[in-house]
Amino acid sequence: MRIVLPFLVAAAGVWLGYIALQADEPDYTPPAVAVPARIETEVAAGSALRAFDVEGMCCSSCPRKLYRALMAVEGVSEAAIDFEGETAWALAPADLPVERLIEALESEKYSAALREE
Repeated sequence: MRIVLPFLVAAAGVWLGYIALQADEPDYTPPAVAVPARIETEVAAGSALRAFDVEGMCCSSCPRKLYRALMAVEGVSEAAIDFEGETAWALAPADLPVERLIEALESEKYSAALREE
């Protein structure tokens, strides 16, 4: 039994290595999310366009993450992220608590604050 077990483990490793070498390259590419840098829509009655200063964006994938986070908040109809200006915008009902939007933007990596305009 002592001799057979290491042989079986080695044979399984060789077989899995062979299978891995024969596999095709993965061809899945996640869909690109077009992230607008500005919201050009007019603000309808009962809605509010809120701007947030966001710190912590460091690469081109950061705006996509923040955009998805804002769009996941119930009531947000449009969002935009300006990487260069470190700003996020959300178009949402005026009665939507600002704290929910900040909560969506913040994480270990990002901090957000409502921009007073």
